[in-house]
Amino acid sequence: MAKNLSEKLRRELSELKLVADEDIDLSDIPETTDWGTALRGMWNAKGYEPLGYDIRAVANEILKRAWATGAKPTNMWLNKVAWFVYERMLVEFGKLLTPARVEAWDHGPVFREIYGSAKVFRDEPVDALLQQFSMRTRKMETAASTFDHQTSSIIDEAIRSFSKKTASQLRNISHVEGSPWYRIWYSDQKTSAGMVISPSVILAAAKARSGEK
Repeated sequence: MAKNLSEKLRRELSELKLVADEDIDLSDIPETTDWGTALRGMWNAKGYEPLGYDIRAVANEILKRAWATGAKPTNMWLNKVAWFVYERMLVEFGKLLTPARVEAWDHGPVFREIYGSAKVFRDEPVDALLQQFSMRTRKMETAASTFDHQTSSIIDEAIRSFSKKTASQLRNISHVEGSPWYRIWYSDQKTSAGMVISPSVILAAAKARSGEK
């Protein structure tokens, strides 16, 4: 173990070693055991520019701008707006907003990092900025980034478009037949790489919407 760990953390880690695999609670994030139909290579950066923003920093920027309008965003609302920003940056500008992966969950596209950081609020409004662990300070800190003008403008446009919509309305938009979420959720594959909505799926859905071959 690292020498700078607290005694409490050392004790917790020691206790974790004693937990059997079958006793680990996976109800929040179910384990994938069948990888027989998993796809490889979907995340190779071909044809788009990676921007590298931490998705929690993107979420915090959305939160601050939403709060300024008087909106009270929930975890689901926040995930959906982050998704729409992510999707638009990729489809319209060929830019991958974040290395974080987005997954098809029951209520639409979800970033695990956002969901996990905001789940303490349950279905209530998220009223605090999301935290991330800093490798530099070894502490939890507020996630933050300096965004380029284009990304900042797309976030602003998303707030203007969605600040008055409910999380359920945004979920319904993301569930439209033929959408990236729909393609993964109703895929014939039993395992779609952990239900990941890959850039290739997003771009294919966009081409289908526009009528491109």
